[in-house]
Amino acid sequence: LTHIGTHVDAPRHFRADGWFLHEIPPDRWLGEGPVIGIPKGPFEDITAADLEATGVEIRHGDLVALNTGWHHNYVGPGVDPEGARFYMENGPGLGAESAQWLADRGILTVMTDSPAIDSAAHMPYGDGTMQSHTVLFRHNIPAVEGLAGELDLVTGKRCLFTCAPVKYFNGDAFPLRVLAIPLD
Repeated sequence: LTHIGTHVDAPRHFRADGWFLHEIPPDRWLGEGPVIGIPKGPFEDITAADLEATGVEIRHGDLVALNTGWHHNYVGPGVDPEGARFYMENGPGLGAESAQWLADRGILTVMTDSPAIDSAAHMPYGDGTMQSHTVLFRHNIPAVEGLAGELDLVTGKRCLFTCAPVKYFNGDAFPLRVLAIPLD
């Protein structure tokens, strides 16, 4: 039950040589960065061109949050099983190209409002390639999935983020609460 709700995937989730949660440095959990709005629909990839087109400055050492609007589709399985399945199995997200674009800029952590950092097109219910997981975890970049709450209120702003899970020894994922305080 560690991959549920808003949670972080540690690089070890997918790579035998990736960091476990307890090995991830503190600067991955507390720092500055932009909240970028890139509206996307079911199975859509955020592309490097999408990221470029925002004109948002991404600095080396940033924590970056992506708001695709997908969090508005969230519904719990007890309320609407079909809606919950749609939310989980159809989300937008990164592909290999955009994940590499972010890694090349030296980001420390990436966050998204989708249930997974990969778009559903690259998850097991798509082609199964797990493209962004593969790229990000190769660089030991943690992925926070399932952002929600008041994300829309901070979109377009540079924020101070905190997103630390408990120090779960040998864990590959854990639920967490993300806080974003606008700096501008």
